[in-house]
Amino acid sequence: MKMNKMTYKVLSLSFIASLLLFFSACEKEEDDMDSPDAEPVELSCSDINEDKTLTDISDGVDYVVPCMIEVNAGLIIEPGVTIEFAQEAGFEIQDYGDAQGYISAIGTESDPIRFTGELKTEGSWYQIQMKSSDIRNVMEYCEVEYAGNSDGSAAAIHMDGGKLELKNSIIQNNSSYGMFVGMSSDISGFANNTFANNQNYPLHIAANQVAQLDGQNSSYSGNISDGGASRDEIYVFSNSIYERGYITGQDVHVWENPGVPFYINELVYVGETDEGALRIMEGCDISFGQN
Repeated sequence: MKMNKMTYKVLSLSFIASLLLFFSACEKEEDDMDSPDAEPVELSCSDINEDKTLTDISDGVDYVVPCMIEVNAGLIIEPGVTIEFAQEAGFEIQDYGDAQGYISAIGTESDPIRFTGELKTEGSWYQIQMKSSDIRNVMEYCEVEYAGNSDGSAAAIHMDGGKLELKNSIIQNNSSYGMFVGMSSDISGFANNTFANNQNYPLHIAANQVAQLDGQNSSYSGNISDGGASRDEIYVFSNSIYERGYITGQDVHVWENPGVPFYINELVYVGETDEGALRIMEGCDISFGQN
């Protein structure tokens, strides 16, 4: 069929109009994804067994966590994301058996990542449990708030054998310890963190992990007990004879002055079963409990 010039022009204009409508629809779809009014996405209570990336999809809450979710693969959280947790909800980062879980939550100073509760009160959700020793476990420019359970039984970040590089982050308004660090944990890279207004000691830490702290580059203020007494101290603990965090090895463990006292309520063993050395730097204030 032979087309005249007029027919060709009409078809060309129709084609261009169709393209414009197509690209306009694509732009609208992208705009909807980044809409300030976008509804938060509720994460499934199923284990995360494949790498998952959470992106900043709105100006408010981006994701809701309704339960305790086991993370057995990479959980990558982008700058600006806000995650809201229901009561008794949280993340368990796991690398047991075939699991290869890790958390990479790297925000920026202008776009931090926020872990918060649906109820803006202390203890409205559970905690972040770090059981993975993956070297990719990083939380930087993060805010962790309102965790610890309603009865104050859980640290906001609980490390019992895991690894976490925590930097430039704020741990605040939790119903218990800001962070629990067990003797087989690894917090190397700990730097420039703020522990404020928690309802117990800011840090509950094994003796052999204290040398990983960064002196007065981090701050600990406004932390109080249920009765209102100040808890602006770093609680160096053992919990039991099997968890004392013996200070051993050829490397000297150095305790820098954190700007608040160390509180020691049990025996700290230095080289009891193996060689070990502890150097306590000038300015450190150590408070001992009975016995």
